[in-house]
Amino acid sequence: MSEKQQFAYILQLKKEAHIHEPDSWTDKDKKIVATHFTYLQKLTETGTVLMAGRSLVETTESFGIVVFQAKTADEAQQIMDNDPAVLQGLMTAKLHPFSVALWQK
Repeated sequence: MSEKQQFAYILQLKKEAHIHEPDSWTDKDKKIVATHFTYLQKLTETGTVLMAGRSLVETTESFGIVVFQAKTADEAQQIMDNDPAVLQGLMTAKLHPFSVALWQK
């Protein structure tokens, strides 16, 4: 069995104007984000996700990041691709090999 590798994916809201203004999100948008959060919560509980969060800037520059572990790059790609926000087209994501250098204990 191979040791797990670390990866990160960067999420950004699609360029549609309405989703950059949280007050104008549709019920569908809100449901997708809730499902996305639950997906990441479950992966955190199983030890796959090490950390996840987002920037607090409400502009087109805002982003989210998920740092996680997977056995292979293909498995990492599947984890990212199965994120409901990506699957439902609310967010784009880009995968990166990653290595946590420092972690607070």
